[in-house]
Amino acid sequence: GSTKTGINTVVWSTRAGAAGRAGGTGGAGGTGGTGGTDILSQWAPLGEFSVSIEIAGQTYKKVGRITKTMGWSLDGPTAHVIR
Repeated sequence: GSTKTGINTVVWSTRAGAAGRAGGTGGAGGTGGTGGTDILSQWAPLGEFSVSIEIAGQTYKKVGRITKTMGWSLDGPTAHVIR
Protein backbone atom coordinates (compact mmCIF):
# COMPACT_ATOMS: atom_id res chain seq x y z
CA GLY A 1 0.00 0.00 0.00
CA SER A 2 0.87 3.64 -0.07
CA THR A 3 3.13 5.15 2.57
CA LYS A 4 1.49 8.59 2.22
CA THR A 5 -0.20 9.95 5.33
CA GLY A 6 -4.00 10.06 5.19
CA ILE A 7 -6.72 8.14 3.40
CA ASN A 8 -5.31 6.68 0.21
CA THR A 9 -8.26 4.60 -1.03
CA VAL A 10 -12.02 4.86 -0.60
CA VAL A 11 -14.52 2.37 -2.02
CA TRP A 12 -18.14 3.39 -2.65
CA SER A 13 -20.58 1.08 -4.39
CA THR A 14 -22.59 4.01 -5.91
CA ARG A 15 -25.78 1.92 -5.70
CA ALA A 16 -28.74 4.23 -5.17
CA GLY A 17 -31.45 3.73 -2.58
CA ALA A 18 -29.94 1.08 -0.28
CA ALA A 19 -29.22 1.92 3.37
CA GLY A 20 -25.71 3.25 3.83
CA ARG A 21 -25.23 3.78 0.13
CA ALA A 22 -25.75 6.55 -2.42
CA GLY A 23 -29.05 8.35 -2.14
CA GLY A 24 -30.73 11.68 -1.75
CA THR A 25 -29.93 14.55 -4.05
CA GLY A 26 -26.63 14.85 -5.86
CA GLY A 27 -24.74 14.77 -9.06
CA ALA A 28 -25.38 17.58 -11.51
CA GLY A 29 -28.90 18.14 -10.28
CA GLY A 30 -29.64 14.42 -10.36
CA THR A 31 -32.22 12.90 -8.08
CA GLY A 32 -30.24 9.90 -6.82
CA GLY A 33 -31.75 7.28 -4.57
CA THR A 34 -34.77 6.70 -6.77
CA GLY A 35 -34.06 3.11 -7.71
CA GLY A 36 -35.78 2.13 -10.92
CA THR A 37 -36.32 -0.83 -13.14
CA ASP A 38 -33.59 -0.30 -15.72
CA ILE A 39 -30.02 -1.14 -14.74
CA LEU A 40 -28.56 2.39 -15.11
CA SER A 41 -31.16 4.01 -12.85
CA GLN A 42 -29.93 1.82 -9.99
CA TRP A 43 -26.64 3.76 -9.80
CA ALA A 44 -25.94 7.24 -8.43
CA PRO A 45 -26.11 9.88 -11.17
CA LEU A 46 -23.00 11.28 -12.82
CA GLY A 47 -21.82 14.53 -11.26
CA GLU A 48 -20.26 16.04 -8.15
CA PHE A 49 -20.88 14.86 -4.59
CA SER A 50 -19.86 16.29 -1.23
CA VAL A 51 -17.65 13.82 0.63
CA SER A 52 -16.93 14.29 4.34
CA ILE A 53 -15.19 12.35 7.08
CA GLU A 54 -15.03 13.08 10.78
CA ILE A 55 -11.85 12.18 12.67
CA ALA A 56 -11.36 13.01 16.35
CA GLY A 57 -14.11 15.65 16.25
CA GLN A 58 -12.73 17.39 13.13
CA THR A 59 -14.70 17.22 9.87
CA TYR A 60 -12.88 17.19 6.55
CA LYS A 61 -14.76 17.86 3.29
CA LYS A 62 -13.88 17.41 -0.37
CA VAL A 63 -15.76 17.18 -3.65
CA GLY A 64 -15.92 13.74 -5.28
CA ARG A 65 -16.88 13.25 -8.92
CA ILE A 66 -18.52 10.38 -10.75
CA THR A 67 -17.51 11.03 -14.35
CA LYS A 68 -18.46 7.73 -15.99
CA THR A 69 -19.89 4.29 -15.32
CA MET A 70 -17.83 1.29 -16.35
CA GLY A 71 -19.19 -2.16 -17.14
CA TRP A 72 -18.10 -5.49 -18.50
CA SER A 73 -19.70 -7.56 -21.23
CA LEU A 74 -19.95 -11.32 -21.20
CA ASP A 75 -17.79 -11.62 -24.31
CA GLY A 76 -14.46 -10.71 -22.71
CA PRO A 77 -12.54 -9.19 -19.82
CA THR A 78 -12.40 -5.64 -21.25
CA ALA A 79 -14.20 -2.86 -19.36
CA HIS A 80 -16.36 -0.41 -21.36
CA VAL A 81 -17.82 3.01 -20.56
CA ILE A 82 -21.60 2.47 -20.42
CA ARG A 83 -22.59 6.06 -19.57
